[in-house]
Amino acid sequence: MPTSPPSGPPKLAALLARLSAALDALLGGLASLGRGTRELLGQALRPGPRALGHWRSGLSGSGLGGSGLSTVASFLVRHPLRFPLLLGAALILFTVVRPASVTPKAAGNEWIRLGDPGNSSWLRVPSYCVLKSCSLVVVSHGRAQTAERLRDSPNVTVLTNALLEANFAVLLSSDGGMNTWGSPQALQDVSRVHRLATEQFVWNRRTYALGISMGGLLSLRSALPTSPYQVQGVALVDAWTSLRAAWDSALSRRNEIQTAYQRDHRSLEFDPLPSVQQRPPIALFVAYSREDGIVPSTLNAEPLLGSAKTDLSEFVRLSGPHLGGNRFTPELAGRLVGFFKRLEGRGQGWQMGRESGN
Repeated sequence: MPTSPPSGPPKLAALLARLSAALDALLGGLASLGRGTRELLGQALRPGPRALGHWRSGLSGSGLGGSGLSTVASFLVRHPLRFPLLLGAALILFTVVRPASVTPKAAGNEWIRLGDPGNSSWLRVPSYCVLKSCSLVVVSHGRAQTAERLRDSPNVTVLTNALLEANFAVLLSSDGGMNTWGSPQALQDVSRVHRLATEQFVWNRRTYALGISMGGLLSLRSALPTSPYQVQGVALVDAWTSLRAAWDSALSRRNEIQTAYQRDHRSLEFDPLPSVQQRPPIALFVAYSREDGIVPSTLNAEPLLGSAKTDLSEFVRLSGPHLGGNRFTPELAGRLVGFFKRLEGRGQGWQMGRESGN
């Protein structure tokens, strides 16, 4: 015959009933924080050996649902003086877990899939960003590439690992497809994934863009006032920045641009390079080579020199072909991280008003 727990004070029982749903969510959130954080919270609260045993048993139960709540309720009935302690713990958990909407996947420092399963983006969040606020770096891929290929690329991993070790969350964007060439629709797709990504960790409301090859067009467009999300600095690696230059470079690229822009005859009006050149200087990190036979630096990287904030920007002239190995060295990764850290130190890279225009 099952034994019922001892009855406690009626007011406490009623209050427990009202708090049950909130406690259930908080306990589930505590599970997502990981063992180390749970132990730190337990040490900080120090409710005593016997009571702490009841508390921990409630947290370690499978699922942490009704059974977890039952254990907590039993603990409160047996130790009513500990109620303020549990309430304090709940407030701590509410502050740490709920505003950040942290999921167990995001807290695990592994790549997690976001967006359309057929056209996925991938997010990785350093453990640091579960409890402390962090910035997000959105990485846009090259032509005929995907976010999965960026994730699995040993070269790109050199850059993303350096960013993660510096406590930047990294979003490998699908860019709305393989050959979207910075189109308005691609930017809208990235905006939706950006919103999902920033719900997965403690975001400080700062976003930076990193564009590789074709991805430079979208990265630069995301820094314009008409972008659906704000970007405080842009890094470019062998990147297209001139849609006109890409259009004129080859018939195959022109056809892809026409498809990406839905054959809009005004496609070239969305060229981000002249738009940036007409606005105040911005924070830029540009790695390029004059030996690049695919993306001419004289039409893409070098025209940005006059649009860069001199105290924050960095232009790195390299040697060798397009996306050669020296773009993905620890040295260049360190300079890339240093650029974003400079912006972090200033609290902003640049902030353009939301006036109309492309």
